[in-house]
Amino acid sequence: MPRRCKVAVIRCTSRGCGAMNDRAVTLVGGLVSVVLIIGLLLPQGGPDLEDLSLPTSRDRGPLGLYGLKTWLESNGVAGKPLRRRYQSLLLDPDLADRGNLIIINQPVVTSPNRAELEALTDWLSEGNYALILTARQDLPDWVKTRVSHDLPVLAALELEFNTLESDDPEHETPSAENKNRLGKNFSTARAVLTGEDRLTSTLVPALTHPLLKGIDTISSYRSIIFDQPSITLKGTTGSRAVLPLLARNEAEGHAFWEFRHGNGGGWISSQPDLFGNITLGQADNARLFNNILNRALAEDGTVIFDDMHLGLSDLYDANNFFNDPRLHNTLWFIGLFWLVYLIGYSNRMAPVKQPGTPHGSAEFVEAMAGYFARRIKPLNISRSLLEQFQSEVRNFYRRPHSGLPVTRLLRNCSPVPEKDIRSLDTLAQKTARGEAVNLVQLTRTIDRIKRMMK
Repeated sequence: MPRRCKVAVIRCTSRGCGAMNDRAVTLVGGLVSVVLIIGLLLPQGGPDLEDLSLPTSRDRGPLGLYGLKTWLESNGVAGKPLRRRYQSLLLDPDLADRGNLIIINQPVVTSPNRAELEALTDWLSEGNYALILTARQDLPDWVKTRVSHDLPVLAALELEFNTLESDDPEHETPSAENKNRLGKNFSTARAVLTGEDRLTSTLVPALTHPLLKGIDTISSYRSIIFDQPSITLKGTTGSRAVLPLLARNEAEGHAFWEFRHGNGGGWISSQPDLFGNITLGQADNARLFNNILNRALAEDGTVIFDDMHLGLSDLYDANNFFNDPRLHNTLWFIGLFWLVYLIGYSNRMAPVKQPGTPHGSAEFVEAMAGYFARRIKPLNISRSLLEQFQSEVRNFYRRPHSGLPVTRLLRNCSPVPEKDIRSLDTLAQKTARGEAVNLVQLTRTIDRIKRMMK
C-alpha cells in the first residue's frame, strides 16, 4: 500500500476513535446528570410518617384523634379538620365568629409562617379558644421523625417553657444528686435497650377550678429519655400570665395550664397524648375535654382539628406528587430523550455562530434619522431646522435674537449668494403658512449658507 494511502487510513481511524471517545464521554456525563437530577427531585430518605400514628382527625392509631372526632359527632358537636393555613379561620363562612375550639399539636411537620401565626392570634382575640398539646415531656414516635422541633404557636402567644430551679439546693447533698443522676441514667439506658421509653403519667388537679369539676386523675404518657420533671410555663413579657391547673402525680411541676388572649384564650399541655384514641377513655380524660367544650364552645361553635401542620394538606401533598406515575413517566421520557440526543450524530448543542460585524457611527446615525423621519411630521422638522439655523446665524454675527430678520442679516453681512437667500426665504414663508416643504432642499440650502458664512 502506498505511503500516502496509509497516512490517510491512519488519519481516518484516529478521527473515528476520537469521535467515539467523545460520544462515550458525553454518554457517561449525561447518565451522571440524569442520576443527579432524579436524586435532587426525589424526597430525602427518613422515617415515613404514614407508618406512624399521628394526632390527626383521621388517624385510627393509638395517638390519633379519630376517636375524639367520632365521639364529638355522635353527641351532636360539629368537628372539622383544618387542611389549610390559619388564615382560613378568619375567612371560613361555615365557622362562627366566636366560640370555636382548635386543637393544635406541637411540634409540627409543616411549620406555620409569620402571617399564619398573626392570623391565629387575631382569631383567638376575637373570642375563640385553642387546646395546644405539646410534646415537651413526652417523645412519641412521630416526634422522632422529620418534624420541626420548635413550638411556633407558643412563641406567637409570647409563652415559653422553663426548667424550675430547686427551692433549697443546700439540702440536696452531692451524693444525693449523684445518686439521682445515676438512677436516671440507668433508667434511660434500660429504656433505650428495651424500647420501652414511654411510661404512664398521672395528672391531678393543682387547685379548685370550674374546668376541673369532677376530675380526680388524668391519664397520659411521659418519656423517660425526654422527660424534664420540673418545668413551668411563663410569659416572655410581663403582661402575659398563665394559670397551672394540673400537676404531675409522680414528680414535681405542672403539666397543664390555662391562658388568656384578648377575648379568647386556651389551654396548654406539656404532654401531648391526653385525648388520643387510647387515652380518651382512660381516667377522667373524656370528662376534662367535656369541661373544655362547656367553657369554650358556643352553641354554633366548631371543634377544629389542625391537620394541616401535621402533613395533611389540601394545598399540596408531596407524597402524592412523588408517587404519581405521571411524574415517573415524564422523568423517564426526559431522560431517554436526553440520552438519544447525546449519542446522536452531532455532539454539538448548536452550530457555531460567526461573530457579526459591529455597527459603527454611520449605521447609528442612519437608524436614528430613519426613526425620527418615521415618527416626526415633516412640517415640525422644517420649523426646527429653521429655528436652529436662525439662532446660529444671530450667534455667529453677535446680534440679538429679536433684531433684524435673518435674510436681511445675511444680505448685509455675508457673502452668501442672493439665490440661496431667496430660496431660504421662500422655504421659510411656506413653513410659516403650514405648507409642506422639501426637506432635502431645505437641508442643502442651510448647509451651503453655513459654508459661505465660514
